[in-house]
Amino acid sequence: GHPYGPNPERGIFRSTDGGKTFEKVLFKDDYTSGNDVRIDPSDPNTVYAALWEQQQSYIEGGGFGGAGSDGKGNGIYKSTDGGTTWTPINRGLPSVLQANIAVAPSSPPIAQIAE
Repeated sequence: GHPYGPNPERGIFRSTDGGKTFEKVLFKDDYTSGNDVRIDPSDPNTVYAALWEQQQSYIEGGGFGGAGSDGKGNGIYKSTDGGTTWTPINRGLPSVLQANIAVAPSSPPIAQIAE
């Protein structure tokens, strides 16, 4: 979807047929985008995703974002069933406006201590 205003095509989508079709599996609202997705290399059913409220401005280089309409949409989420259901990871973490995530191949279960 376009980045310039509210858009129902925001969120995290998944394909189980090699990209022929996609289903929306993680969605907060029309203002909150999926920012990052990582799959645990030791368990492909464990998936991490980051959401954040953001929009681009029509003016070059402009953009804005926030904490979500209820302040709870941004953050890091975890799925242990290949993206069917998601749980926010927030224990022990600060409030998140935007996050990029990584899974270390040497120690994949990064989020166990923060759940």
